[in-house]
Amino acid sequence: MIHVDSSFAIDLLREQRREPGPASAWVEAHPAEALGLSVFVACELEAGAAAAAHPGRERTRVREFLNAFTVVFPDDRFAATHGALLARMQQRRNNGFADRVNRNNRPRSIAYQ
Repeated sequence: MIHVDSSFAIDLLREQRREPGPASAWVEAHPAEALGLSVFVACELEAGAAAAAHPGRERTRVREFLNAFTVVFPDDRFAATHGALLARMQQRRNNGFADRVNRNNRPRSIAYQ
């Protein structure tokens, strides 16, 4: 299975509305390939539909489009792993920031790792 990213998926959606382009040509050139996309790509497409001028109509287009793909969801380990990584990143970003700012609220020279 080939996983497509959001840029490719958006190109395909646009080409459906206009005329076939490079993304459609690639799909046609690989008819034996199963196509998948992550749930995160599906979420991005849904967000775009919600922000569209006609959200109901666009949501229908997106959902019909998604029916042509296998939507891949993370496994049971994803949430715990993501949570631990996010906490570590936030901790690194916030750790010691107040110590790096002088009394005038001007950042001191910071050595990034």
